[in-house]
Amino acid sequence: MWVKINSDGTMDVRDPKVVTPDGEYDQPILKNPSVELVTVHDRRHGNSFDPPLMHLGRPIVDKSPPALAKMAIRYLEGLLKEASKLPKQF
Repeated sequence: MWVKINSDGTMDVRDPKVVTPDGEYDQPILKNPSVELVTVHDRRHGNSFDPPLMHLGRPIVDKSPPALAKMAIRYLEGLLKEASKLPKQF
């Protein structure tokens, strides 16, 4: 199966294969598909990490993966800009 998320948020699914109870292949019907962040569990160490609720002291309104990725990039760009002002040391 091949899945592509378009820039407008719609999803294209090609060649989905779902096995029915009879062993036949059936085409699934996708209704309002969405992508969301979920809690991540580390079985090795027993830790769990929830999706972020706050960013730089402000609540996150849009919790979609693309919006959070943009926030992360802006944050990292700020760190790089700040680091570029540090004196160069060898």
